[in-house]
Amino acid sequence: LKTSPVGSGPYIIDPSSSAGSQEVFVANPNYWDKSKIKFKKITFKVMADATARLNALLSGQIDATLLDTKTSPTAKGRGFTQYLNNVDWQGLLMFDRAGKINVNLKNVKVRQAINMALDRPALLKAIGEGFGVVTQQVFPTYSAGYVKALDSYYKYDVAAAKKLLAEAGYPNGFTISMPSITAFTGPAKPALMAAQLKAIGITVDYTDESFATFFTNLLTPKYPAYWMQLERSGNEWQHINFLMSDTAVWNPEHYSDAKSASLIGQIQAAAPAARPALLKKLNTYIVEQAWFAPFYAAEANFAYNSKKVNVKVQPGNAVPYIFNFTPAN
Repeated sequence: LKTSPVGSGPYIIDPSSSAGSQEVFVANPNYWDKSKIKFKKITFKVMADATARLNALLSGQIDATLLDTKTSPTAKGRGFTQYLNNVDWQGLLMFDRAGKINVNLKNVKVRQAINMALDRPALLKAIGEGFGVVTQQVFPTYSAGYVKALDSYYKYDVAAAKKLLAEAGYPNGFTISMPSITAFTGPAKPALMAAQLKAIGITVDYTDESFATFFTNLLTPKYPAYWMQLERSGNEWQHINFLMSDTAVWNPEHYSDAKSASLIGQIQAAAPAARPALLKKLNTYIVEQAWFAPFYAAEANFAYNSKKVNVKVQPGNAVPYIFNFTPAN
């Protein structure tokens, strides 16, 4: 199965594909619904670099691709159709809420002060280059758990943040360790976030990680907090078990408290009609308790040649499903 996958969908892999450089799929002659087959052949070219993908799109080598904030304006300027979708959120994950690695984060006032120290519009402009929407919650707008008022729950206020730190017992601030990958982000982005926390007395001690060790050390966990970009799923139960439950992948300390555990249990058992109100309660509680410090909802930039293909993009996905592509003619 690793070398000759067997599939039952409208397309099957062509065994002549060059694994690692491109994958070719052809129409399945035995598929039960011929109306679902829109192409004789679909070729996926493997291109990790966004500039290479842009050049391939501009030259006609490919018909559709995911771009980034640096390459998207060029595609737009050359007349390619774009779909902008806020599928991810970027910000701080403060998973050491039990204070096992850094006791300071156990105090909710410290986590709230960090939220108040962040100039989110400035971070969006500098880090996201303006591609995104400022937010303070991890639930997306198309989720039943979304609460509009939470997007502005914490006011950017350095003086008030310092006061909260003093009330928490840290009038002179403290030091917190975090990882970074400057080979990927460059030095400016980590420095900007560190400068905003420094303004309230929190010193960030960065360890420059390699790609080989980064995720292993994050999920061990080695650090009390870190800056990440993760999905904002519209499937609320999936989102909870991705980020918030005591078994969630991105809750490596398996943190839980009585109220969050109770709400998650109620959501799991609730009838569909009762679930939205409970999801909103959970979202509000998580924001109030400052489990995270979101900066903004990042914008995914999917570009395509509308002269060649028609594309429908569903909420929550950066890249459309295969069945959402049809020939333009």
